[in-house]
Amino acid sequence: MFSRERPPRPDAGLAVLLLPRFSNLCLAAVIEPLRAANERAGRRHYRWTILSADGGHVTSSSGVRIAVDRPLASLPPGGVLLVLASYDYRRAASAPLKAALRHHARHGTFLGGLDTGAWLLAEAGLLDGYRATIHREELAVFAERFPAVEVVEDRYVIDRDRVTAGGATAALDLVLAEIRRGHGRALASEVAALFLYAAELPADQPQAAMPERLLGRCDPRLARAVALMQRQMEPPLSIAALAAGVGLSRRTLERLFRRHLETTPRAYYRELRLAHARGLLLESGLAVAEVALRAGFDSPAAFSRSFRRRYGLAPGRLRRS
Repeated sequence: MFSRERPPRPDAGLAVLLLPRFSNLCLAAVIEPLRAANERAGRRHYRWTILSADGGHVTSSSGVRIAVDRPLASLPPGGVLLVLASYDYRRAASAPLKAALRHHARHGTFLGGLDTGAWLLAEAGLLDGYRATIHREELAVFAERFPAVEVVEDRYVIDRDRVTAGGATAALDLVLAEIRRGHGRALASEVAALFLYAAELPADQPQAAMPERLLGRCDPRLARAVALMQRQMEPPLSIAALAAGVGLSRRTLERLFRRHLETTPRAYYRELRLAHARGLLLESGLAVAEVALRAGFDSPAAFSRSFRRRYGLAPGRLRRS
């Protein structure tokens, strides 16, 4: 699977390692299309095993407890091993886990990271010199933390014996592409149709384009304005500069936001910046003052006031909790 140049052992199959607070949607995006491909083909083209670090159940981000087939230590090398992490992924990067991943890499396992699973591979030194991606909210921190990795914004990346995907629908696109490569376009199309999925995107589609695609259904001008906000958080643009950047008057921009998003450009921009700051607080080791700067606030005090109004607690308290 996933490699034209060095296919894994066909009898080894696919293994998915679940880490605490993984995304159920991402897991389903991988195994449900494979299950459907087997059923539609009338043959068991794909086999999979669900793992946890210790063989015990794993609780997803939505609180669903998943029973697994076996512990990671019992998995023989070879085949494909995908690491699925979503939230609290830094806590999962234990020394035994990193050692196990390195062992599999040395013995010919094709390794992958889904959602934020790429972070675990990078922590183990297994993405140095590779192109890789991660969920779009973690891209900047990921690139800063691992300079030896060529970080790209693509939805998914296959580079030699590594694969990384930025989230659930990117994982679905990855699996559909694998079904098409291995067993033909007709089977892949049948599987996509079964899930009423008609929007398969290419691997190199930038993740940052997703909000623009969605908002573009409301108004392409609105989508361009939001995309510009996301690109320019530090420092934030004035609303007049934002409007000029997308070729609109300030009044027209205000009208678009009120009509389609029921808010103002200033309020929406602030929400984006605060959400960005919240992600940095939870998933990076940056000081609160640095987080404030990267979210476009003039001072830590101003940032703390805005953050407390939005989330009901101070930035430092959120991190401690």
